[in-house]
Amino acid sequence: MFDHALKKDGAEVYVHVVHGDITSDKNTNVGNVLRKIADMVKTYATRNGLRQGDFIKVIHLMDTDGAFVDSSRVFEDDKVDRARYFDNEIRCHNFEAIVHRNEQKSAVMQKLCGTYKI
Repeated sequence: MFDHALKKDGAEVYVHVVHGDITSDKNTNVGNVLRKIADMVKTYATRNGLRQGDFIKVIHLMDTDGAFVDSSRVFEDDKVDRARYFDNEIRCHNFEAIVHRNEQKSAVMQKLCGTYKI
């Protein structure tokens, strides 16, 4: 699906799914996210016999997953076992953890949105 939407000028498009969210990983922050993404791209290139010159661009798709929800819209609820997202609020078991995750995730996403080269 993405390969057709992104294909341009006959270039090959490769989609690599990482099965995780680097923006909300507890070990990722504004100071190390660029290195982590560069490492992921290097690993992908090595595994597939690619060189830097084989890449035109890398597009990182991210889900916001509550990152920009104001903490006043996050509610602690002992009845939920994991965060539940609604149109106008998030219900979670641990308010502090979700607020911290959202702050970290939004800061990392803002860093990435302002980055044009890794």
